[in-house]
Amino acid sequence: MNNNYLITIRSMPDKSVGEYMVTRLNDWENKAPAAIHTIGPSLNKNTGMFNIDFAWLDYELLGISLVKEDNPQLHAFKTNLSNYRQQNILNIQTELGEVGLKKIETDSDIQRKQIEIAEITKEIDEVEKKLESEKSKDKPGEANLSKLKTSLETLIDKKTKYLLFIDELNNKLQEYKLKENKLHSKLNDDDDIYVANLKKEIKLLEEKNRKSENELQLELAKKIGAETLDPRPENIVWSKLVKSLKVDNNDIVLDRKNAIQALQLCMLMGNNIVALSKRFEDVHNPRLIKTQYYIHNEEKETEVKLVSFDTKKEAYKLCDLLSPYAKKDILQIKGISTWNMSDNIITSKISDMVENNPEEFLSLARLENDERERRSFVSELVNYRIINKGKDGAYYGQDESDLLAHNIENLMSHIYSPNNKLKLQWFTDELKTRKSKSLNTTY
Repeated sequence: MNNNYLITIRSMPDKSVGEYMVTRLNDWENKAPAAIHTIGPSLNKNTGMFNIDFAWLDYELLGISLVKEDNPQLHAFKTNLSNYRQQNILNIQTELGEVGLKKIETDSDIQRKQIEIAEITKEIDEVEKKLESEKSKDKPGEANLSKLKTSLETLIDKKTKYLLFIDELNNKLQEYKLKENKLHSKLNDDDDIYVANLKKEIKLLEEKNRKSENELQLELAKKIGAETLDPRPENIVWSKLVKSLKVDNNDIVLDRKNAIQALQLCMLMGNNIVALSKRFEDVHNPRLIKTQYYIHNEEKETEVKLVSFDTKKEAYKLCDLLSPYAKKDILQIKGISTWNMSDNIITSKISDMVENNPEEFLSLARLENDERERRSFVSELVNYRIINKGKDGAYYGQDESDLLAHNIENLMSHIYSPNNKLKLQWFTDELKTRKSKSLNTTY
C-alpha cells in the first residue's frame, strides 16, 4: 500500500506550449491562458477507446480488498500465523530477560573479582617489600624469610586462580551476549521454517482467491454508483461521474484515496502528457506524446532534507560530548595519525568529518570505549606498518608468509585473543618505539 496518496501535478516551464496550457511563473504561482482549459480523456484512434491508465489505481487505498475473504482455510492460516508470532515474541522476550539477568550477574562477579585482585596485588607488593627488607638485613631470619616466601607464593597462586576465573567469567559473558544477539535475530522470523511454510501457503491461497482486475474495477464502479469502468466513449462514467479536470493557477492535486480523483488521475496519466518527475530521463521519456506536466513529490524531497539535517545535528551534539581521547581514536580508525597532534587540530579534523560524513562519525562515536580503543590501536599498527595490508585485503606481519588474518574483524580477534598476550605486548612496545622514532625524526 502506497502512503503517498496525494499526487501533485505541475506544469512544465516550456514556452512552446504556453499558448494552450498553464505555464509556471515560480515555485508558488502558475499562469493560465485567457481561455478556460480542461483536461479530459484522450481517444485511442486504433481501438476507439479512451486511454485510461488503470495501473495508477491502488484498490487497498480505496478500501477494496484484493483477496476474496470467504475462504475458511485462508482465514484459519492467517489467524494461526498471528497467534504463533505473538507467542514466539513472548517466549523470546522472556528468554531475553533471563539472559539479561545472567549478563548482569556475571558482569558483577567480574567486577568483584577485579576488586579482590587489586587488593591481592597490594598485599603482594607489601609482602615483596617485607621480603626485600628482611633479605637486606645483616642476618636475615630464616624462619621469617620462609614465612614471607610461603605467604608470597600463596598470594600469587590466589591471584592466578582469580585471573583464570575472570577469564572463565568473560567467556560466559561473551556466550550470553551471543545468545542475546541470536534471540534478537529470532524476533525477525524470516528464518523460521514454520512461519515461512505458513506464509507460503497463505500466499498460494491468496493467489487462488485473488480478485481479477475486472472484478476489482466492477467493485470500484459500484462504489461510485456506476455499472462499469469500461473505457468506451459512450460510457457515461467518463462524462457524468469522472469529469474533465479544470486547469487554473494552482497545482493539480489528486487524492488516490478518493475514488473519483483516483480515476481522474488514471484519465490524466492515460493522456501520456505527464512525466513521472522533473528528471531529464522522465521528461524525455519516448512514451510521452508531449510532456506538459510532471509529478512533483515535495514530501519526499523535504523528507530527505530533514533526515540529513537531523543526522548532522545529532552528530554535532554527540561530538561535543566526546572526550579528546575518543576523538583521537576515531581519527586513528580513519587512518589519520594523531601522534603529537594538538587538540585544536584534532577538533578541526573531527568537525570536518561530522560535516562531510555525519553517518560514519555517528557509527564510530557510538562504539563502546573498549571497542573504539581496540580499533584505534589496530589501525595504528597498520598505519605504522607494524602490520601490513596486502592487495588481497588480508593482513600480514613482516612479509606475506606471516598471514595474520583475512579481514579486519579477524585481525581484531587475533590480536586480542587470550592466547596472544605476548604478541599483543610486543605490538604495544613496537608501536611506542616507532612513535618515538617518528617524533625524533620530526625534530
